Amino acid sequence: MKIGEETISIRSRGHGREASSTLTVELSPVIEQLVQQGELFKIELPLEKVIREMDAAKDDLQDATDSFEESKWKWATIQGYHSMLHSGHTLLYSRGYKEHDDHAMIIALGELFSEELGTGLLTVYNKAIQLKRNAEELVFSEDGAIDTIEGAKAWLNVARNILKAK
Repeated sequence: MKIGEETISIRSRGHGREASSTLTVELSPVIEQLVQQGELFKIELPLEKVIREMDAAKDDLQDATDSFEESKWKWATIQGYHSMLHSGHTLLYSRGYKEHDDHAMIIALGELFSEELGTGLLTVYNKAIQLKRNAEELVFSEDGAIDTIEGAKAWLNVARNILKAK
């Protein structure tokens, strides 16, 4: 399926000849549909933005751990979710996309990084969304905080491995 073409013309010096080549980018039908529906946007970001997202994931994970150690389960859950969100952004931005919402992000990441993430980490993220929403409604627990922090660690490790970051 052809999504975009870019034609490059090159004029040789002194000979007046032109060479032309076409670069065709193929997107999966799922990504194409998300883009067409306005749920996913193609963007250009400087590498610094991707790095800042990974740094935010690390910082939020540390904050979640600190909150957990202070028995602040609600904040640990919310901060753990945000760590996962930043890890997800790190991956999505590295491929030149920005999402409209959590739902679009998880679908896009599942499509773009299916081998690396598998269904397990996508499930962990979906669970974290629900745990965060519950915590915002003052329904939270130590177990929920543990699950979210462990999920955030896993997401950060996978993002690091995919991008070969430290």
